Amino acid sequence: GKAHPKDEPGKAYLQELFARIREYGLEDRMVVLEDYDLDLARILVQGSDIWLNTPRRPMEASGTSGMKAALNGVLNLSVLDGWWAEAFNGKNGFAIGDGRVYESEEAQDMADAQALYDVLEFEVLPLFYAKGPEGYSSGWLSMVHESLRTVGPRYSAARMVGEYLALYAKGAEMARAARSQVEVLRAFHQALPAFFALGLRVEAPGYLTLNGDPLQVRAFLEGEVPEVLRPFLEVQLVARRSTGEVEVVPLLPGKEGYEATYRPSRPGSYAYGVRLALRHPVTGRVGWVRWA
Repeated sequence: GKAHPKDEPGKAYLQELFARIREYGLEDRMVVLEDYDLDLARILVQGSDIWLNTPRRPMEASGTSGMKAALNGVLNLSVLDGWWAEAFNGKNGFAIGDGRVYESEEAQDMADAQALYDVLEFEVLPLFYAKGPEGYSSGWLSMVHESLRTVGPRYSAARMVGEYLALYAKGAEMARAARSQVEVLRAFHQALPAFFALGLRVEAPGYLTLNGDPLQVRAFLEGEVPEVLRPFLEVQLVARRSTGEVEVVPLLPGKEGYEATYRPSRPGSYAYGVRLALRHPVTGRVGWVRWA
């Protein structure tokens, strides 16, 4: 047996188990194999009939030893946690309990213990010892075949590592994008005071009535726009009808300044203004405005 290096209660439990085996003279029925490692695991999975796994739900990270055992024709007998909660289909091994989680650890342990004794008494042992004239249990071998068929192609350490890699690679990509955004935001806010120093000169008629005729607007930016602000800066025409409806039209860079031709959606009286609009580099929403 081998507990996690930081699992002090687990280590103490194994020590107590070993002492009780010797105290009650159970050496012929129970054996504690010390220094469990890959070489010892290779021997065990080749010679076992049942692989018992009793984690406390939902603390099982995966359960790769059970996958390894299944690939060697061993049937799993496990709490429905980790990989076994996904793999168990009722015909490829045995489940301890029904996956229920209790409010207290004590209640959980008592329920799991009773469920383990029940499945051993009423399912595992009767099936294993139901040997026919051929000298083996055909029902047991059918379950082994089902385990090999369903577990082998789908469950392995390679799949586990691959899925973890895909998960963390996506997280790393998101982290890189976040760091990039932080750098953009830092540079953006450092350059933001320059936005308020910009001026805007406009060539266009004043308050007017439009009856379907286009409105020509030209605007000239005065001042130097920092490079980091340019992708987020727009010159916009804002037209408002006497009814209160508002339309926003971007002016495009021309040979000299910015230009736009505005065709109203409906005839009527309009007031308009031209403004500098600065969008937030992350949300894309207009956050800062300067009117001409």
